[in-house]
Amino acid sequence: MKKLTLLLILLTPPMVAANDSCHPKTGTYQDCIAYLGQQIGVLKQENHAQRANIKQQIGRLETENQAQLTKLERIQAQLAKLKPMAADDPCNMKDFGTFECILSITHRIAQLEKKTQTQQTEIQRLTANNQAQQAEIQRLTTDNQAQQAEIQRLTTDNQAQQAEIQRLTKVDNKHVQTADKLSKRLNKQAETVGELSKRLTALDNKQAEKAGGLSKRITAVDNKHVQTAEKLSKRVTALDNKQAEMAAKLCMPFAKQNDNIDWTPGKVFHDCLKDGTKGPKMVVIPAGTFRMGDIQGGGGSNEQPVHQVSIKRFAIGRYEVTFAEYDKFAEATARTKPSDKGRGRGNHPVINVSWDDATAYAKWLTEQTGHHYRLPTEAEWEYTARAGTETKYWWGNDIGSNRANCHNSYCGDSFEYTAPVGSFAANPFGLFDTAGNVYEWTCSEYQDKYSGKEQR
Repeated sequence: MKKLTLLLILLTPPMVAANDSCHPKTGTYQDCIAYLGQQIGVLKQENHAQRANIKQQIGRLETENQAQLTKLERIQAQLAKLKPMAADDPCNMKDFGTFECILSITHRIAQLEKKTQTQQTEIQRLTANNQAQQAEIQRLTTDNQAQQAEIQRLTTDNQAQQAEIQRLTKVDNKHVQTADKLSKRLNKQAETVGELSKRLTALDNKQAEKAGGLSKRITAVDNKHVQTAEKLSKRVTALDNKQAEMAAKLCMPFAKQNDNIDWTPGKVFHDCLKDGTKGPKMVVIPAGTFRMGDIQGGGGSNEQPVHQVSIKRFAIGRYEVTFAEYDKFAEATARTKPSDKGRGRGNHPVINVSWDDATAYAKWLTEQTGHHYRLPTEAEWEYTARAGTETKYWWGNDIGSNRANCHNSYCGDSFEYTAPVGSFAANPFGLFDTAGNVYEWTCSEYQDKYSGKEQR
């Protein structure tokens, strides 16, 4: 029996050449759509030819299968029949039971068994071939259905692209009309600019004449102002000296000053140190209740759950502690001054200080002023940083530009490293740098999820 071999062609989209109609550098959108429509037509013709070929092959397989079934039935009919004994057969009735008859019967049985085994093998082979052919017919039918679905999808895509071309064509027409109108308006504006230019030239000439006269008058006035400024400078210097003396007297050690503090929300004040100088600038924070935690979403698991916290009024440093303020503490307590790593001292926020260093600085302020200073709790810090808002930052959900100092100028700032304190706008409570610049210590113990420690 002959085996029928089918060659299936897998249709794959062609590679886009550099000069192809659908190449982004050489082809236009309309050329690409026309090219795709042409390719769909070619695919339909090839599919029609393949379907005809598959149908022909299926018919041939069915014919061969029927022939094999007929042959099988014929073989089975032959097995059912037995040949009658000939007159000279050794096993006819008169010779039955002789040695020659037994040998003849044994020989015929062996031939029948051999022929039966051969026919059974042929039956099994024909049955296997029939099953394989049925499976091949099923596979070809499935491939044909898949190709029909692909043609339908390509047709749908082509229709959508044609609709998009029509829409873009309408938009282009509107753009052309708008460009014509703008061109006419620009021509009119050019004429108007020409007229205005002439009028401005005439005005400039008149103003130049007036400027000459004014220049002389201004020179005379400037001379008088210089004399007046010299007199005022001397008076200001004298007043500054008096104010310096008064300031030194006003900022007295805590033993001589009134301990009553004005707790008006937003009130800014200094406590005096023992040497008569001023401590960090503080601002009064009003009492209130707020939702603490990751309100907007996108934060860490240690910012959950969002919960309500009530805060009593207190005062907090308006700025981050500066190098100048911390260096004064280090000198007074014989501590090693922290390194600024070349990023700036003075009015820059102090860096490279541990939690113990920060706690010791607060304790020193308590000893110097007579008022209780400490690090804020985590809840107090978030309350003052939010300043009554529930957005990602106190100014909104977007980082914006030049509102804070952060790494690689992501915030739009111009500082390579830390920024001097107070370089950006304060939040509604009057605090600076609650977002960006440097990390800040609190006095609360760290916890994976809020459990109350953030308020202690």
